[in-house]
Amino acid sequence: MRTMLAKWRNGLLPMSYAVMGVYLLSAPVLAGDMPSSPPLSVTLPWPTPSANDQTWHLDMIGASVAYGRGFTGAGVIVTVADSGVDVNHPALTGKVLLQYSRNYMLTAPGQPYDPSQLTPTESIDRHGSHVSGIIAARQLSGVAAHGVAYDADLITIRVLADHYTTAVRAGDFYPTYEALNYFAALPNSMIYNASYGPGVPEKAPQQLVWNVYGVRDDPHTGAAARALEAGKIIVAANGNDREDNPAGANPSGLALLPYLHPSHANLGVYNDGGDDTDLTKLQHLPGQIIAVMSVGDDKRPAYYSNFCGVTASWCVTAPGGDLTNNRGIISTVPYSTYMALHGTSMAAPVVSGALAVLVQANPGYNAQDLAHLLFSTTEDLGEPGIDKVYGQGLIKLDRATDGPTSLAADYTKTVAAGATEYWSRPLLTSGGFTKDGDGILTISGRTDTAGHVFAAGGTLAVDGTLTVGQYGLSVGQAATLAGFGTING
Repeated sequence: MRTMLAKWRNGLLPMSYAVMGVYLLSAPVLAGDMPSSPPLSVTLPWPTPSANDQTWHLDMIGASVAYGRGFTGAGVIVTVADSGVDVNHPALTGKVLLQYSRNYMLTAPGQPYDPSQLTPTESIDRHGSHVSGIIAARQLSGVAAHGVAYDADLITIRVLADHYTTAVRAGDFYPTYEALNYFAALPNSMIYNASYGPGVPEKAPQQLVWNVYGVRDDPHTGAAARALEAGKIIVAANGNDREDNPAGANPSGLALLPYLHPSHANLGVYNDGGDDTDLTKLQHLPGQIIAVMSVGDDKRPAYYSNFCGVTASWCVTAPGGDLTNNRGIISTVPYSTYMALHGTSMAAPVVSGALAVLVQANPGYNAQDLAHLLFSTTEDLGEPGIDKVYGQGLIKLDRATDGPTSLAADYTKTVAAGATEYWSRPLLTSGGFTKDGDGILTISGRTDTAGHVFAAGGTLAVDGTLTVGQYGLSVGQAATLAGFGTING
């Protein structure tokens, strides 16, 4: 199976089980956008992009508000399974934890296998460095671009290359399977970024549905389940095939796995070859797969991005750029250079970086807490509510880091009509509280109270976890209790 930059604009790193191959989910800058002067060794493309061009994706998700609250991903480790990383890039130096990082790829066909070879040997292997920079690159003097969680660290697992076949691997195993298996056992990292998946080669027939033959028994599926059983999060890019393939109305690869069930096999989404595949158990484990759809700087779907489709309830939207219609995401590439790329490969690490920020903000939250927090604080795009294009909506770090951490006893929270406020932080109070006003109070994190909770007016939405003591929860006639979370007590 071929690993390539499909059409230069829709790359996707392939997973070994995929019939169509595993591809990178990004693209380099188009030929006309390549810097002509000075040479490529400079820090930024030429002419130098504005600060806004370098950080528009961070602005879109409200990252600066989270930073102002002190949340930058410090102390959090994100695992990136990709094409390697330029460990000597000034924005990444010291961020890659070499003692935990692994290489499962041969350096080149016919060459000796070096398990410590994390840095690509050619500048064309830019995908992994770009993804890593979107997550955790530090800001350098004179450069506005930086990672979403710029104080986080990285574990790099080199599993694919921009220009080698997936057959180029070390030993009798598939690198992406080994990566997931290794991640499942890591004690210090909860987040796995998968900017790869089954892609459609340039000359392949148009895909009307996704072919998932053999996925039920594929070792990747078992490795993914082990990671979820360990309470971890897999952030999976949706894929970049929608422009030419009707199957792109739904994600492919890891993002699609939890949907597979015998009753879904003939609904025009996928073909499992009569395997009666049932992977819906993946929706009921301690961990979580989060699918990611990509938008440009206008918040419209990027032309290449597969929609959320049938995965809408575990799918979010994030900026991944659209170089054809507006801007790409500027991030780190070999060697000591920055470049603009676009793809769901770029949207996925925005989500992984955002999760790293939320882990720092809420160190006691588990994978389900974090997923509910991410889902319930999104900006609604498209049709009202969860929809088949944008899923849960656009992730927002400003909302996801909002709310008090303590309350005065018998506190009354009034939310005006037309407004929504979010309690995202862990909130512990010995008293109770009253929700009043015609607006919406969303408990998107964990709120624990020993006193009486009373919804007097408007909507009390429990999308996270509300724990009440012996005095319980009551809802007045003028109020509504709603949400997809949990109430204990």
